[in-house]
Amino acid sequence: MKTILKILVLTAIITYFFFAFTRLARPAESVLCTQLHITIGDSLPSSSYLQESYISNLLKRKKIDPVGQEFSKIDLHQIEEYLEKDPYILSATCYHTATGTLRVSATPMKPILHVMTTDNEEYYLDASGEMLPVGIFNFNLCIATGNISKEFAKSQLRQLGNYLTEDSLWNEQIEQIHVISPKDIILTPKTGNCGIELGEIYKLKEKFHKLTIFYENGFPKVGWNKYKTINLAYDNQIVCTKHK
Repeated sequence: MKTILKILVLTAIITYFFFAFTRLARPAESVLCTQLHITIGDSLPSSSYLQESYISNLLKRKKIDPVGQEFSKIDLHQIEEYLEKDPYILSATCYHTATGTLRVSATPMKPILHVMTTDNEEYYLDASGEMLPVGIFNFNLCIATGNISKEFAKSQLRQLGNYLTEDSLWNEQIEQIHVISPKDIILTPKTGNCGIELGEIYKLKEKFHKLTIFYENGFPKVGWNKYKTINLAYDNQIVCTKHK
């Protein structure tokens, strides 16, 4: 009886190793894709606007949905290239596992400003200077208006947008940037009844440091509605104009 039991156990062990070896020995390319796993990396601080369903629908529209296909028939490079052509995706990588899962990781663009120009152009400006279309996603961003050329947006306006985004105080306070010219830029804050004359986009750290000191020490003493404008264009000083 013990001999028969030993034979059955040995047979079961041999059978298990046979099927395990057969599965592992199969070329990975012949494995069927049974699952698509999508992750969104380097998203916005609060929450990612880019969702897994957005990526999945992109692949389905292009008819390159990998689920149900053998990996030998799936062009991973093609999937990455197609996803990176989307205006809201900065980069994409994908790879498959031996168990049949295709993993896709997508990094979204980071819109920093909502631009509306005098030439009736409208777009979201990305942190890297890319221009994203309006309409697919809605972002609650600082609005930039006025005489804004694409060259100015990609260089100087992008610098200002990035600075505001990285500064928690002024990212919350500044609601509009109006560009009269590259040397004449007006900021509209949420608090106070005055315009902030920035001048040119340079020495931003110094200018906003002066403004922070004035907000913390000046306004509480004189009131928030005393001044019509606050001019930051001059070095080492702030020039204010009173309401008439």
